[in-house]
Amino acid sequence: MRLVFMGSSSFCLPILEGLFESENDILAVYTQPPKPAGRGKKFLEVPVALLAKKLDLELRQPINFKEKFEIDELKALNPDVIVVVAYGLILPKEVLKVPQIAPINIHASILPNWRGAAPMQRAIINGERSTGLSIMQMDQGLDTGPIYDVLFEPIFDTDTYSILSDRLSKLASNFLLNFLDSKINGTIPIAQKTEGISYAEKISKSETRIDWSRSAKEIDYHIRGLADTPGAWTSINQERVKILLSKVSECTENEKKFVPGTVLEIMESGIRIICGDGQLFIKKLQRPGKTPLMFNEFVRGYKVYSGQTWL
Repeated sequence: MRLVFMGSSSFCLPILEGLFESENDILAVYTQPPKPAGRGKKFLEVPVALLAKKLDLELRQPINFKEKFEIDELKALNPDVIVVVAYGLILPKEVLKVPQIAPINIHASILPNWRGAAPMQRAIINGERSTGLSIMQMDQGLDTGPIYDVLFEPIFDTDTYSILSDRLSKLASNFLLNFLDSKINGTIPIAQKTEGISYAEKISKSETRIDWSRSAKEIDYHIRGLADTPGAWTSINQERVKILLSKVSECTENEKKFVPGTVLEIMESGIRIICGDGQLFIKKLQRPGKTPLMFNEFVRGYKVYSGQTWL
């Protein structure tokens, strides 16, 4: 099958690699242009661009599709299918009309749940026990197109955003290849349900700070949903420190009297800290610009003590 691939993030990499190793013909890879990143704001290629160059695939990086020549160049490829995964650009109807069969998108949720930019993060933060993948025919709405197929996947207590993203991206590769090989021809997509719609807005900076007055379970969801990036953080010694791994535990009635955010003690199982309801054992932390450390290494070189309040 003659394909055009459109994607940008690291989530796309196993999918693009799978397509490359298959019998499908990748005509071109579209991805976002280099972006400023880091403290120096140096322009860096997005992950898909780096992989496309490594695989010696034709790479195109339009800022948008407002210019007619961009549409014409895409039309000239005459693809059977356009595969879109975490691309980050809005596709106008002129682009959606280009493929002979369909423009399809792989989305990391069971639609219509968690339409939008951050479905995996929102699912974990919300404490959900399962998620999955949806292959849909694209329309001009935000993840509103009819569904070809879905794949369910559990969310485990040990899943962080990074772990879940890695697992789903590998599943997505096989899921897509199977769909292209055996289902796309003759499969009629089904309209999404009108109930159960939710939106996964992009994670904002204001959401990343930990609120210790919330329950231990909610804070653990928050930490896992943002790990390893962008990371949930708290203020320790007037410094923003990311918390990357934690474990929920109960606390005694006497311990409930402490102000949420108070460090109770440093134990072999973690830094024990009181929450609005319950307690957490903090297991992995990261100072600004530093390497993430397990708690026992962290406390060797950083001032953490019983009675300290994290804000």
